[in-house]
Amino acid sequence: MTFALVETMTTEGVPETATEHMVPTRDGVHLATDVYLPEGRDGRTYSAVLVRTCYDKTSRYTALKFEAEYYNARGFVMVVQDVRGKFNSTVIMVQAGDETISRVAQLVQQQAKSVGLTVEIRSLQPLVFEQAGYDATKRKGIDMMLSTNFNATADPLEPMGFTYLPGQPYNYTEFDNPKVTNLLTEARQSFDAKERAKKVVEAQVIFEQDSAVIPVVSTNTATFLNNRLTGAVTSFAYWSLASMTYIGSAK
Repeated sequence: MTFALVETMTTEGVPETATEHMVPTRDGVHLATDVYLPEGRDGRTYSAVLVRTCYDKTSRYTALKFEAEYYNARGFVMVVQDVRGKFNSTVIMVQAGDETISRVAQLVQQQAKSVGLTVEIRSLQPLVFEQAGYDATKRKGIDMMLSTNFNATADPLEPMGFTYLPGQPYNYTEFDNPKVTNLLTEARQSFDAKERAKKVVEAQVIFEQDSAVIPVVSTNTATFLNNRLTGAVTSFAYWSLASMTYIGSAK
């Protein structure tokens, strides 16, 4: 017996018989919404059928444009909406003024569009963006938060603790798995590189199934030092310093 893939259920874009609107919610999220109107409208008030879906409103799988034809022919307006965080209703948050992160967000947006997903990029002022790291109310209406992190050492175990251990600063989703906690704690206590790696990989198998953090791009910073000049602070502290703050004669 043989099988062949005949077609895939991909998005087809907004049908010509519909108009798409980005409908704002109370917390600022915009939900992608298609409106199908009956032909020959004469200014009358029509009843409406509302369908909210997590399966892509324009996919051949949902076939909602055919349902719209059925209801339109019977004098109903058909309204179809992608629910929050799905397909055309996805919002990425970036820090205003961060050129690198903005470019990364645009790349994510372009790649998402290639598979039929419309992503909205929303810029937050630096203070609000920083507050969003510890105040969930500042993240309302956001599906993805693009930010930067650092490693002081070439060891993935270091940042994992900040993200996957209970009560840590980057554990935004309050991830708490006792087995992961034990594995990462034991790995931190071991001086055997192979044993540490084994425990890290075992923990990864668990937390990557429910991970809130997805590495997108790695950037390296090169620092040029000169004994005759002061200059950049050679640690992640330079994030918080104005460029060239300490340039001057060395003492």
